[in-house]
Amino acid sequence: MTKEEIRKEEAEKMSLFFRERKVTEATLTHQKIADHLKLKSVSQVTQWFSGRSPISDRNLFRLADRLEFNALNVRPRLKEWSLPTSEIANQLVAKHGIEGAAQRFVDLALDTAGDEMVRAVIRRLEDQLEK
Repeated sequence: MTKEEIRKEEAEKMSLFFRERKVTEATLTHQKIADHLKLKSVSQVTQWFSGRSPISDRNLFRLADRLEFNALNVRPRLKEWSLPTSEIANQLVAKHGIEGAAQRFVDLALDTAGDEMVRAVIRRLEDQLEK
């Protein structure tokens, strides 16, 4: 597939996830997505969903978090880059203890994914711990 074909395929999938989310969140708009992602212009979202402009991996993860879908369903090649996280987590805990490992994880996540992604993970973790 060409880059343009891949971009179009990803755009179709993102648009589908947007429409699915809109069923349960009727007031959702491209503008609300742009505001949430702190983009300069709503046109960037429109271009992603039409396939005219590529979305970065970071913004794809941020969009996936907002619309509540798995980014790997849009861009499966990201799976090739993923690390065996359970193995890494076990090594960190063994080497640094749970508190040191948690701090190192948060620091790395902030450097890699940015503040919003880390907040989303922390919210989900808090939800899991409350169960």
